[in-house]
Amino acid sequence: MLAIIIGGGLVVILIIAAAFFVLLGNNDKSPTERLAAAARSLSSARALTLKGTFGTERIEGEVKVTASGRVTGPVTWSGDRVTLLSTDGNLFVKADRSYWSKNLTTTDVDDLPGSGEHWGKVEPTKLTFDFKQYATPSALAAKMRSITKFSVRSDVETTLRGRDVIKITTLSGTYYLSADDDELLRVESISPAVNADVTAQTGSAASATVNELRTRIGELKDAWDATKSPRLQKIDGCKNESAAGCTVRVQLWTSGASGGTTQVNVYVWITATTKTGRRLGDCTATATTTGLTSVWTQCRVSGPQWRSFYNTQNTTLRWWMQGMPVAIGATQSEIQAMQAALDRE
Repeated sequence: MLAIIIGGGLVVILIIAAAFFVLLGNNDKSPTERLAAAARSLSSARALTLKGTFGTERIEGEVKVTASGRVTGPVTWSGDRVTLLSTDGNLFVKADRSYWSKNLTTTDVDDLPGSGEHWGKVEPTKLTFDFKQYATPSALAAKMRSITKFSVRSDVETTLRGRDVIKITTLSGTYYLSADDDELLRVESISPAVNADVTAQTGSAASATVNELRTRIGELKDAWDATKSPRLQKIDGCKNESAAGCTVRVQLWTSGASGGTTQVNVYVWITATTKTGRRLGDCTATATTTGLTSVWTQCRVSGPQWRSFYNTQNTTLRWWMQGMPVAIGATQSEIQAMQAALDRE
């Protein structure tokens, strides 16, 4: 009987021990093992949604970052609310007129056609946080894989956005991993400066991000280029004037062209009698400048306002011709090339 009781007791003890192991088995991973598992999962993502702050300029908002480092999304950047689009080594910004009045230094934005927000190209170096280097799926995965047990300061259970998580604090940053499957949900780092919620994208979600990029690239057909400064050198008077219209010739050159070619739109308009008089019509001329060499281009102003003014019974007509050049941010061929490159995402 004693042997049976002892044996039975031993069986009970073994069962209890086994049950205890099952309950704790999911929590016995070391912090580095969890980070490695999160890195493996993240490596398969085609894109990420990051919501938080980035860089020393505290770029704040929600951006989508593809595996190759393309970035887009609405943010607040140095106090300005803009939409970012970083692709193929170019940085484009969609912003209101107050932003462009500060960044198109040789252009009076109020004289350009249209209203509201507008896309424009700016120097890539203006964006001090390198999303491609620090915030792609592979970059974050590599960072987590590089963490050793000696750099882990603590790991504690907590909650984040209603989910049970393991908060792993290291010498280089803090990582929030889902408790059940080690999914990276948030990263906080001092260098590089990034504090953001993380959502990995695969399948249809990633495809939607690529389509969003494709749409925004297509919107660049009217983008300005703030990295170049075209300047008018001369406006040649109204040629072949008649009630049908007036041809205006303009001479221009581009500073900041670095010897390359620059495509420029010149917006031309005519006002009655004085510079601030009634607008009689406008037109757009396109030119390609090379280096600092000046070129001529022209367009023809016409329309009912000009016709009415020209047919007036006054014997002497006076008008004022004006023009405002702005470099083109992306040509049609460049837009097509950027969209075609998305097929590799």
